[in-house]
Amino acid sequence: MAGGANTSKAQQGAAAAFYKESKLKVWFYLAALIMAYFAKYFCTSFLYIVQALWLKDQQITKQQIAYQFILGYCMSMIGKRAAGNWADKWGGKNVQMLSLGVYIPVVIIWSFGDKICEVLGLGLGHRWPVFLSFWLCNGFFALGLSWVAIMVCASNWIPKEQEGRLLAVIGCAPELGDSSARAFLGPIIKHGWFGFTFLQYGGAGDWRTVSLSAALAAVVLSLPMFLFV
Repeated sequence: MAGGANTSKAQQGAAAAFYKESKLKVWFYLAALIMAYFAKYFCTSFLYIVQALWLKDQQITKQQIAYQFILGYCMSMIGKRAAGNWADKWGGKNVQMLSLGVYIPVVIIWSFGDKICEVLGLGLGHRWPVFLSFWLCNGFFALGLSWVAIMVCASNWIPKEQEGRLLAVIGCAPELGDSSARAFLGPIIKHGWFGFTFLQYGGAGDWRTVSLSAALAAVVLSLPMFLFV
């Protein structure tokens, strides 16, 4: 017990010294972590944006999408529990990279879910279980792992004396991430990518274009954390 307390004090002392010597670097690290957390919102909030188009196109009911959101949140709670154990064992950054390495490909695969269902011989009105399986995975790795991993990473550079102020800044990430994702992805429904056809799998007004754009944005937003933190 005493050993753990001494380790914690040593970590706090190191964080305080690093913050005092390299304040701008600490703020850069925190900004990179916040951007990485934004990536999660791009890969979850997109479904709220395309919901009406997706439901109609794939003949999925409103009751089914309601269950999908509920079950996704259930998986996120399981993911948070797992993330706590994994972050203590492997470190927050490794858990965050695991999170990103799974949920971004899952969103890309989700974008081609209709094609996968065609290969499986599933007609319209019978495809929801396939999309649900992707969303449950997204719930565990994106909604579940990401926040815990980011907070564990941030704790490496937050001194006790600045804890309230810096955690308050990080705590703005969910609202900023969700609003940024909706502001960025919303216009894509109407305008597509303004002539950049390589991203327009379904074209303007198609749910696939939005989800693929979300995955691309998540990759870009995650790069600073991957390269510098």
